[in-house]
Amino acid sequence: METKIGKHLIGKILIVVALLIGAYAMFIMNVSVDSGLPERVNNFGLMSDKQNYLFIAGILFLSGIVLVSSQEATQEITNETEQENSSPNLCPKCKVELVQDKANSSIYECPKCGDRFQE
Repeated sequence: METKIGKHLIGKILIVVALLIGAYAMFIMNVSVDSGLPERVNNFGLMSDKQNYLFIAGILFLSGIVLVSSQEATQEITNETEQENSSPNLCPKCKVELVQDKANSSIYECPKCGDRFQE
């Protein structure tokens, strides 16, 4: 249970870090430098650094989304498994309650699809 919570928490942390790095790169990083003239010029090295920061932020953001969504999918699968295990007299296909066969008490039959199951 701890690893599931850990994945979810790590995913959220990655998303927040990615947003902070992206915001820094977009709004705080300055890619222009003084040229000695009245106007500033763009520095290709600084522009490349900004691009790298944005790329890293995007990778971190997507990684966080994957971790958070995998946690939710794992919880859904666990919930479905618990429901199936808590009521063993349900047809795995139809999710309809199985009816016990009158001739043989160890056999159950699905009234919807007709599949037969043995205890």
